[in-house]
Amino acid sequence: MIKMSLKVLGTRGEIEETSKKHKKHSGILIDDVLFDLGEPIYLDLHPKAIFLSHLHPDHYFPEKYKKEKNPLREHSKIPIYSIEKPRGAENWIKLEKGKEYKVNDLIVIPIPTVHSKKVKTTGFLIKTKGKRILYTSDLLWIKKKWHDKIKDLDVVITDGSSFDRDLIRRDKETGQPYGHASVKKLVKFFKDKGAKNIIITHYGKWLVEEPKKGYIKIKELTDEKTKVIPAKDGDEFSLEELITTEEIKPMIPKVIAKIKPKWGLYLVKPHGELIASGKKKLIVKSKRFESHINEPLYLLEDNLCWGIISLQAPEKISWEKFLELQEKHLISEEEVEDWNWNRNNLYAYEFQVLKVFDPPLPVKVPKGVQVFVSSKKLKWKKEFSLLDLLSYETEIPEVFLEIREELSSRGVSYHLEGLIKESTKDWVKSYIKNLEKYTRAQVGDDWRIVLGWYSSLKRGKKLYKGKEKIPITIKDCQEIGLAIVKELIKRGCTFNAPSTYKKYARELFEWIIKKIGGIEKIPWKKGQKPEKLENKKIDPSKVTREQLEFIDAPYCKSLSDKELKALNKRLHELYRKIGKVIEPLENAHIFTWNEMRRRGIPQEIWDGLTEATALEVIEYPEPEFGKPQKVLSADEERTLEEIINSFPDKIEINFPYHIYLVGGVVNREKDLKDHDIDLLFKQPYPFINPTIKSFLYQIAQKDPKLAEKLHLVWDPHGPQIGYCVPLYKMTFEKVPAKYRKRSSPYEWLSEVPKLFKPSIGMKPRSGLHKNEFFDVKEMWEKWGKKFIDRGIVVQKKYDGMRFQIHVKGNKVACFTEDRKRDRASVFKKSIKELLQKKTADNFILDAEMVEYDCHGKEVKNELEKICTPLKREDMIKWIGATKKGLDDENVVFHVHDCLMINGEPIHNKGCIERWKAIRKCFPDKLKHWSRVPSELATNAKEFFRAVDKMRSIPGSEGVVCKAADSPYRIKFKGENRPDYWCKLKNLKEIDVMVYKVIQKKTKEGKPLDQYLYVSAFRIPCTMYEKFKPDKVFKKGGKCYSIIGRTYATSEKCKPGDIITVRPIKIDHFEDKKTGKIWYVWMFPLYAGKHPAKKEPDSLDVVKKIEAVGTGPTKEQRVTLSKLVFKLEPCPFWNDERICPFKTRFFIPRDKEKKELSEKIDKIEIEYLKFPIVCRFANVYRCRFVKPYYYDIKEFKVKEIDEDTGEEIEDNS
Repeated sequence: MIKMSLKVLGTRGEIEETSKKHKKHSGILIDDVLFDLGEPIYLDLHPKAIFLSHLHPDHYFPEKYKKEKNPLREHSKIPIYSIEKPRGAENWIKLEKGKEYKVNDLIVIPIPTVHSKKVKTTGFLIKTKGKRILYTSDLLWIKKKWHDKIKDLDVVITDGSSFDRDLIRRDKETGQPYGHASVKKLVKFFKDKGAKNIIITHYGKWLVEEPKKGYIKIKELTDEKTKVIPAKDGDEFSLEELITTEEIKPMIPKVIAKIKPKWGLYLVKPHGELIASGKKKLIVKSKRFESHINEPLYLLEDNLCWGIISLQAPEKISWEKFLELQEKHLISEEEVEDWNWNRNNLYAYEFQVLKVFDPPLPVKVPKGVQVFVSSKKLKWKKEFSLLDLLSYETEIPEVFLEIREELSSRGVSYHLEGLIKESTKDWVKSYIKNLEKYTRAQVGDDWRIVLGWYSSLKRGKKLYKGKEKIPITIKDCQEIGLAIVKELIKRGCTFNAPSTYKKYARELFEWIIKKIGGIEKIPWKKGQKPEKLENKKIDPSKVTREQLEFIDAPYCKSLSDKELKALNKRLHELYRKIGKVIEPLENAHIFTWNEMRRRGIPQEIWDGLTEATALEVIEYPEPEFGKPQKVLSADEERTLEEIINSFPDKIEINFPYHIYLVGGVVNREKDLKDHDIDLLFKQPYPFINPTIKSFLYQIAQKDPKLAEKLHLVWDPHGPQIGYCVPLYKMTFEKVPAKYRKRSSPYEWLSEVPKLFKPSIGMKPRSGLHKNEFFDVKEMWEKWGKKFIDRGIVVQKKYDGMRFQIHVKGNKVACFTEDRKRDRASVFKKSIKELLQKKTADNFILDAEMVEYDCHGKEVKNELEKICTPLKREDMIKWIGATKKGLDDENVVFHVHDCLMINGEPIHNKGCIERWKAIRKCFPDKLKHWSRVPSELATNAKEFFRAVDKMRSIPGSEGVVCKAADSPYRIKFKGENRPDYWCKLKNLKEIDVMVYKVIQKKTKEGKPLDQYLYVSAFRIPCTMYEKFKPDKVFKKGGKCYSIIGRTYATSEKCKPGDIITVRPIKIDHFEDKKTGKIWYVWMFPLYAGKHPAKKEPDSLDVVKKIEAVGTGPTKEQRVTLSKLVFKLEPCPFWNDERICPFKTRFFIPRDKEKKELSEKIDKIEIEYLKFPIVCRFANVYRCRFVKPYYYDIKEFKVKEIDEDTGEEIEDNS
């Protein structure tokens, strides 16, 4: 098998424009031999030899620096082959046309080409192991005498300067043409010569400015014999993928999956899912489609996108062939009839699945779509309106969860009550009593919570409820779990097999299964029903109280009639012995009696146990023998339909009113710009579909602008703050029969870590009021207080590159955070040490990689104690495209978490247990592998001490704090930022977007390799008009504000890049005339690119950094010239017996400071402007309402004549 790599290092021609995948100039690397040297960085790959096609600066970079004596510097000994001698090449070998040159296993033959007027040009025919590659570089033509040498090539790498227009000029003296042939012409030329694969590179402006359109144009040139591939910077190909025409499927290069489709293919349910699952292998249509063949297409089905596929050219098939291929296309004859297809006009489309979305992506497809739909008409989740989200329906758990999270992110919450809120002394009974009120989603979440509680208790942890610290017990979990499962069954939910649960969760679930009645009583998901639960041998005539829970349906079925009667008799004996009906006895009797009824055995014993279980066994029970039970008479019995019809069609509640218009619009009697309009619902929490959805729909139909501004408020007490206007009374209308349907079953699922499938690294939430802090006291007040009772793990924060390490046997992968690339090959020494020293066979670790400068010292271990960490920007190379020339001698992986060990996922265990598990993966005091220093804090004193210690360790960037029992949430897409982690930064740090690049110059105007970046942060578009016009701009439908430019750096970035900057402070200013604001930073030190981020930090982060600025605040700088008499804050705000708002708002709004100056010329007196239900609001200032509910009356203080005591009139 041929083992040869072909890497395209750079694809940009001699143009100024760049794009993400087309930044670097020409360079092709084939087995350590470099063809063209367009960038200095290519020398870091240490090529064995360099072949130059010609001496233009985008192919030989030293031509840009003609003033430098030797631009190749330390690399002058590398042999350089070219027709003309290049500058700085001390080891130059002159090429001769058609002569063979052998380097390693390659034979390179120069093939003269026509391109330039000023320099000589050549292509290169490369032979290796029977295969032939042609690199043409820039190309207009190849003379006919060389055509025989370039027939039947395996791979051609050629010019992409222009797509369909030749760029030709002629020499005025000789008439000789020179320039570039178009891609279309070159592809046709090489196709005619029998080329199997053509790779396009060296792009002009046409592709770099719109790369995705360009890729599609290039790939459309593929046919059955030749595959045409658009290259990107860093693309790497193996010859094994590009060698034979038999392996070529039209228009399906590997890179096509990375292209964003312009169109989607719509299939009727369930055919999209069948393709994604691999069951459907062929698409059949009743029409022949020539468009959208051999291009990426979204695979659409109803409101889901299952992946990306590419169709091949259609083949007409007969009805007999259709039936023969039915196992592949899975279309039934009934479907053909329903779709009104013509049996004589059928076409089969083979396809290739380029990408599967697992789970599928939620999408909104326009109504009326038949086959193809433009991607411009598709709406993805982030583009959904609130109405789209609320009306979205799916039976797929993961997709449902995505929609719920999106709703939550937009302020629509499902969870206002539930298990977590219950905190009374009898909280278990209270929760079970209220269980029917909670939504299915709440109950589903509570089920997962109970499983977690039970597992923690089984592992020896102590758990408590509420401020009173009521202990949570195993029995509590059993009672709640049993109630929840019964409720879920009642609501039509299905379950996964117990084997899919973790150890202790499975134990609880199996206990519940037995309590409910065994396997047969549980509705299982398809294929999830477990085998029979094992039961110990129980003598039915001698059943003990302890054995009752093992009596279930399978056990009863296994008994003979005689044994079943003996069991029934024994259960009644236990009832008389115990003196009451306990739950295990009741369940055992239900199973026994049901089995007796199935066999026709009458129940001959009628006592308290029989009466207690009768309603569970028969719906309207009467004893089969003995004393009759008291039930309703026949006259009183009615059918369910009769009961429903007995209810009136409409019920109106005239008072109290249910919906009120409240807030500023009523108080001020006008609507202000950028202010919401508040609607108050007199109820405790929103019922999503019947309330929000219907209101938004119906109001939007009449006034869409009004619907956009609505803010819905939920308060069972009704309006008690400010003026209000009653809008709607409550009316109940009976639901039409056709809508009385049960909801689809839903079972919560969670992701688990998988070896060699990198997940999204978990991080603290970012932004203002989130979990990033610069002040330890603020971190304690806003985060630490909430979690200290659970214990907090404080860890040193490193400023390095994050990697996820996957190990199994001798296989190791090091996945980057940004693009999930495996970079294990560049950490040779680190991987070698890990494989030699590891103490577990397989594991997944989360680590921060830091490279150190040891100043020439040889350090065996614990580098961070002796050496200095490099700057983050100097470590970018470890995650970039470069693979050669890197030495990880002084690299350390600081491991802070473990997700799996020896095949067991431990992500659901607490942070402390996962941290301890790291030690089971490798020993201490290794050179390249270290466990992050951590301390556990269980009170405020320990917390502050641990934070101070960890942030003071040399090289520490701050601390990361984690709730001690917090799990590690596994996600494979999107963000992964829970609220139970936070971080404290030693330096103020902000991620901004490069708006403009300024290159520094010498006094003479010569450009320097130093750059300043005009930077911007993101602002809400609703605030766009509030900012100074020259400080804001819009891009891609989003709004940004310019904050200033950075200090100079040698690292080159482009507009749109996200960079990290460390300013000493941020301040904001306001134009007194216009009221427009803007923000400015001070001493903005450039800290490097942030490749993992796509958007800059928001205004929230800017405000937060401003709040902890080094200088005095504006309030401290202002000298007051007036005296303000404000109402004293209400002294009863914390007394629930007096304050009507304490139990509803908990936290006061006000934060006041008093400041006075010596000279007073005005007096202002505060008064209540709008009514509040509390009588004290006129005397004291309520701490729970917004400031505008109070206003100021102003009185001017006149100056007094000291001699006469009279007021001096102000005539100014």
